[in-house]
Amino acid sequence: MADQLKSWRVILKEYVEGYPTEEHKELLPAADVDEATAAAEDGSVQVKNLYLSCDPYMRPKMSRPQDQYSYTSAFVPSSAC
Repeated sequence: MADQLKSWRVILKEYVEGYPTEEHKELLPAADVDEATAAAEDGSVQVKNLYLSCDPYMRPKMSRPQDQYSYTSAFVPSSAC
């Protein structure tokens, strides 16, 4: 039996005022994938992320839509991005 690869997703719990903190995010498990399936395609690669960065351009996306102008729509709290 192939090893299972554990994957996670980061969910925005609530809109952010000021700087984002860990309290604004929730880490939830995503679907598990076995290694054999993940490596099935020629030339495929597996990547392990060690850090999550909230870049400055994401700040308007994490704020209430009416609070700031943004050229993209805001994230919806408690939903996957």
